Amino acid sequence: MREICNHPCLAAEGGAGDGIPAAADSSKLECCLEVARAVVAKGDAVVVVSNFKRVLDVVDAAARAALGPGCRILRIDGDTPVERRQQQVDALNCGHGDVFLLSAKAGGAGLNLVGANHLVLFDSDWNPATDAQAMARVWREGQAKPVSIYRLLATGTIDERVYQRQLLKTDLTAAVQAGAKKRRTGGGQFSQKELRDLFSLNLATDCDTVDKLRREGGLAASGPAAEASWANRVGGLGPDSALFGARHLVSFLRVL
Repeated sequence: MREICNHPCLAAEGGAGDGIPAAADSSKLECCLEVARAVVAKGDAVVVVSNFKRVLDVVDAAARAALGPGCRILRIDGDTPVERRQQQVDALNCGHGDVFLLSAKAGGAGLNLVGANHLVLFDSDWNPATDAQAMARVWREGQAKPVSIYRLLATGTIDERVYQRQLLKTDLTAAVQAGAKKRRTGGGQFSQKELRDLFSLNLATDCDTVDKLRREGGLAASGPAAEASWANRVGGLGPDSALFGARHLVSFLRVL
């Protein structure tokens, strides 16, 4: 189900096969390609991170078609030989790469990708530490440019609820570390209602995460207080940073 949120062609066992996946079928893919196109046009590089190799295959094929044969695409995933990984990293950091496709679990804590200053989180992981580690690939010592992080979410789907679970885990961790009383419970387990909600599709919202934060009193309704509350709850991401207005896509931008 999480893969389908990235592109409907992944519902089939063979994915997109040998064909080029249609960007118009996925708002997330459209958004990712627009970011890549804008980044490459100004001479920068972008890292695209996913938890699924099949998603990287889709992005790879679509990027080659959209950006043309001159686009230099590099990649590290679980199938990349160890001896080839450093070659890919060196190529990016020496300015010989435009788009770097990275499996979230294949990078490792020591991977340094400062040759890129833009990073797209194509999908979120249940563990917030995995996403934090992925974002840290470009925000490291030696980075000379401002860094932009883009998180893509399919609104109203399990894709967005994975991110909501991250917020809950982060909240609970912060409360424990601060010695404060937890405002919520159940961070480690799902209730039956949460399980039903997890696999339901909500078509009646522009952003389910914002709606839930408002209902729980963690986000002001509107105005400057809302913006400050939003930034505090989702780590500096704000409604004005939404990059594209696709109906079932929320794209967050954070400049570190």
